Amino acid sequence: MDFDAADRSPLAEPGLGIKEGDYLIEVAGREAKVGTSWREALLGRAGQLVTIKVNSKPSETGARSVEIKPAASEVDMRFWDWIQNRKAYVDKASGGKLAYVYLRSMVESDMSDFIRQYYPQRDKEGLIMDVRFNTGGLISDHIITVLKQKGLAFWNQRNTTVPWTREGDFFPGPMVCLENEYNYSDGEEFPYYFKELKLGPVIGRRTRGGEVGSDPGWPLAVGGRVSVPNYGMFSPEKGWVIEGHGVDPDIDVLNDPNAWARGKDPQLDKAISVLLDEIQQHPYKIPTFPPPPVKVGG
Repeated sequence: MDFDAADRSPLAEPGLGIKEGDYLIEVAGREAKVGTSWREALLGRAGQLVTIKVNSKPSETGARSVEIKPAASEVDMRFWDWIQNRKAYVDKASGGKLAYVYLRSMVESDMSDFIRQYYPQRDKEGLIMDVRFNTGGLISDHIITVLKQKGLAFWNQRNTTVPWTREGDFFPGPMVCLENEYNYSDGEEFPYYFKELKLGPVIGRRTRGGEVGSDPGWPLAVGGRVSVPNYGMFSPEKGWVIEGHGVDPDIDVLNDPNAWARGKDPQLDKAISVLLDEIQQHPYKIPTFPPPPVKVGG
């Protein structure tokens, strides 16, 4: 997932040859020892070249010097590590059958994140769309447009036995959506659309219920902003929706804080269980070629 420099550790840059388990011996001329203030050598140095010394053993002898550019923040690195850990967990728990996609919000950059995660996993048998903690934005409908696609037509190829399709968006297997009580705004619209379009069950906890929008907001001279709620969402059949109530899950699963602190994720486990059961009962069948067309005109 290391597509951008901000997503990748400075120590993981190609060519440095630094691996997990190596020892940090020196940073910008300061010894990197327990109890010393070697981290101070990095203050104000984000994006600048800094020389460090590393070694495969905790010794100055044999240490080598490399140049790195320290990152200003490790938030994105930890974010992608969080995703990769859950993706690996789903892959192991499902025997490689399930795809896992996580979106933290619904702004333009999240569309890129969706593309990065979704398309390489379209060969899986089931899909978990995890939008828990999603802080909203404006692209939920674009993602739903992709997920609601159906396989309508397929192609043969001379001397092949497996059909292929030009419809490069649709996911052939079953899906589920994960939500929780921290979803709000467009992060609530996504599970709402997912549920209304019957793309699959929504699992987790009822969302926050904060759907009324207040864009664009008016900036203040002191740096703040005044936002006035001025538009809400309604359904022609149901009237006003989401605001004040949230989106109810089809399957209510509480993520116990104690379990979460121990690294357990009951909501994710339920999603895996539901999809594996669905795959077993209703496996996706690859279309077979129809009989050859009838020759016309002798």
